[in-house]
Amino acid sequence: MGDKARAEVFASFICETFPEAVSIADVAGGHGDLSYWLAMSGCDPTIIDPRAARFPKWIQRDLRKRQVRGERPHPMRRIVASVEDVDLCEFDLVVALHPDQATEPTVLGCLASGVDFVVVPCCVFPIDGTRYTQEGWVNYLVSLAPGTQCAQLPIRGANMAIFSSFRGCIRRHMGDPPAPTVPPHAPGRRFASRSPSRADIEKGKESALPATPKL
Repeated sequence: MGDKARAEVFASFICETFPEAVSIADVAGGHGDLSYWLAMSGCDPTIIDPRAARFPKWIQRDLRKRQVRGERPHPMRRIVASVEDVDLCEFDLVVALHPDQATEPTVLGCLASGVDFVVVPCCVFPIDGTRYTQEGWVNYLVSLAPGTQCAQLPIRGANMAIFSSFRGCIRRHMGDPPAPTVPPHAPGRRFASRSPSRADIEKGKESALPATPKL
């Protein structure tokens, strides 16, 4: 079951972890919940999604009220396109909350462009069709970029944030030193992760496959 507060919580994590990021691409942003909270935090968000969705009524009402009060939050732009068709270099940061099929293309696009990213994967949609467990999927995504870190968000459902900075502007959480020997899924704390080994990734693949029946 999802968490109604997940967009707000993720936006807070983004702003805390990447305090210098202003221009932010919200991949698979859908109706704009995450972009709304980023805009309220002073960021300049752009939704990248092939679906031409509208902002929900609660966002429209709140924006009208803010306009009446004279407030001017950053406008939320929308690019109706897949992330593969967008030049990510114009953004300070690329974020994605449960982007499903856009998960791996987002990570690969950021690596190719040298753009910082934060992704919270949910459903397993590898490009090559390999079957992973949820943990194996996270380990595989982390393995794509050396130095990628993980943090567990305080939300229900899929809550592991994978993030990497090419500009070295990540702010550490709670003053914790790096803990590369701590498993990346230890509950209840934020930490710098280790990159998974090939054995970790293969284990994630194998455990996702059905057991071979005994004859």
